[in-house]
Amino acid sequence: MRPKDGLLLTKLGDALNQLGKEDEAENVYRRATQISTNEWRCWMGLGQQLDSQCLNLLGANDLLQEALASPGSLTTVIGDHHPSAEAMGQAQTLLKEAGACFNRVVVLATNEPDALLGRAWHECSAALATHLIRHSHGQKEDTKPSGLVFFPESAVPYLQRTIQLSPKTYRVIALTAYLQ
Repeated sequence: MRPKDGLLLTKLGDALNQLGKEDEAENVYRRATQISTNEWRCWMGLGQQLDSQCLNLLGANDLLQEALASPGSLTTVIGDHHPSAEAMGQAQTLLKEAGACFNRVVVLATNEPDALLGRAWHECSAALATHLIRHSHGQKEDTKPSGLVFFPESAVPYLQRTIQLSPKTYRVIALTAYLQ
């Protein structure tokens, strides 16, 4: 292995992540960003890892699976779901750091469709996490239809730019049209 190759470390992080070794993956992604500070793929790997950890802490993945398995909407499935105060605090810290990673991604890769799409998905992850945290604090729910709560307007410019750069990404085109 080449310990000074950030892209190779990022691929190792991806493999560790697929094996369920999230802590090891995070450490490897962090090393990758330190070694290859100007490689957007390294920052995206770390950002995606942090988003995933944030959503796991909030129980979002279980809620999404339950919502997909039931005829009700995700908002209905959330119901009485309340993560602990500690989990919410950790999730907010992870979300903030993930946002910084994706800010770096966009600066480094303004013309890379995958980078912009990754940023758009971060916006969606952040919207879901924020919704779960607000719900747990008893704050007023968003009045948008439940599907749109998790596809915020902040994702649209990144999706639009992705389409400009890669005009045959039909799923992205459909999603962007739905959101507008």
